[in-house]
Amino acid sequence: MLSNFSGPIISSLGTLDVLVFVATLLLTFTIVAWRSHRKSNSDFLDFMVMGRSLSLPLFVGTLVSTWYGAIHRVTQISFEHGIFNFISQGLFWYFCYICFAFFVVSKVRAQSVISIPELIAQKFGSKSASLSAVLIFIKVLPIGYIVALGAALNMIFGWSMPTAMAAGTTMVVIYSFKGGLRSVVLTDFVQFLLMFAAVISVAMLSISKFGGWEFLSTALPATHLRPESNLGLGNLIVWLFIAISTTFLNPTFYQRCWAAKDDFTAKWGIVIATLCWFIFDVCTTSIGLYARATMPQASAFTAWIVYPLQILPEGMRGLFLGGVLATIISTLDSFLLMAGSLWSYDLWRGKSLAPMWVHRLMIAIMGVVAYLLASIYEGSFEALWRLVKGFFAGCMIVPLFTAIFLKQRLPDNLLATSIVFSATAMLAWKTYGPESIDSFYVGAIVSMLVIATGAIRVKVYKHPPISKLT
Repeated sequence: MLSNFSGPIISSLGTLDVLVFVATLLLTFTIVAWRSHRKSNSDFLDFMVMGRSLSLPLFVGTLVSTWYGAIHRVTQISFEHGIFNFISQGLFWYFCYICFAFFVVSKVRAQSVISIPELIAQKFGSKSASLSAVLIFIKVLPIGYIVALGAALNMIFGWSMPTAMAAGTTMVVIYSFKGGLRSVVLTDFVQFLLMFAAVISVAMLSISKFGGWEFLSTALPATHLRPESNLGLGNLIVWLFIAISTTFLNPTFYQRCWAAKDDFTAKWGIVIATLCWFIFDVCTTSIGLYARATMPQASAFTAWIVYPLQILPEGMRGLFLGGVLATIISTLDSFLLMAGSLWSYDLWRGKSLAPMWVHRLMIAIMGVVAYLLASIYEGSFEALWRLVKGFFAGCMIVPLFTAIFLKQRLPDNLLATSIVFSATAMLAWKTYGPESIDSFYVGAIVSMLVIATGAIRVKVYKHPPISKLT
């Protein structure tokens, strides 16, 4: 059993651990290289949504793995606040997933589009689509995931953070550049298997080694076993609205639904994925709880990776590290692909599609941009970035619901008007309003009022804009 790490984790591992770790990485890229060689990605519809042919197993694998890039954050919440993590990062989200599956999937798939800005264009117009593309770009640029991947590589290999982030980003860009969503989905499926094998093995070994609920109830602070922990019920409820805004505004969720071969695959794929997320959340919450119970003085920031390596036998440690990297990479690749397509497809000038080399080039450029911003990722920058993303949610949640559910066509300038009023109200509330009420609610209410007023006044348009893809 490892007692501590005086240097890079890789130097403290056994030969079998290293071999298993390397094998997990080679397996991922071998499968991608094989499938990419057999399938040409010269067609943009295939590059972005796999020609709308995504099967049920691949749909579940890519959706589950893409949604869990922040494994270090959820285990940290569990370490610090106990089962609050399972409620706030699990149960609330399951409710949103099921609602999305049964109330949203069929409506968005009925539209002949492949992106959220295109969906916005169907209801508002081309200018609104471009504006929403810029806002979505702010949301999907994966700065935090590059930092997380860099931190993991830094701990494993001892590389400096700039080197670790550059190496990880380059690796992801290369296979996303090669095959688009097809390569991303294939790697996601392998990563899905690795991440589950990793966390399930740690959870089961923890129970076997230390015992179950009786052990945790005596070894943990009492607040760790309360749903609201020591944060209060109000803080818990806030996470419900975070789950709603994140799920219904996440472009990768929509992209997988548009890529699915039929409504059944998209709808029931989400239901099956929810069951997988439940299992994963039970395991990650357990890892945080056992880490806190057995290593109460450990750093919450590193306990999620140190604890498993303390208890896992040789060979399984390498699998766990491979699963950790897989979990982060599976989200990073999807967001880089999405960020690139926002510029090469949604913001591309003219009615025709951009050449394929432009789409690939934009993925690489987004990797460079995200890396440069991640290199200056400090406390003040992180706070600013979260503030911007919060503004995005407050400004866009109502327009997107409008585009999905309202049959009426609305003026092209209504979305811009809604965003200006909503952002202004949120900024004013951040400055002068009470902190007990999040500015997200204020922005969403103002946005709802503006769009409702515009919808009442407007006439119905009979001919919505046609998608660039026929």
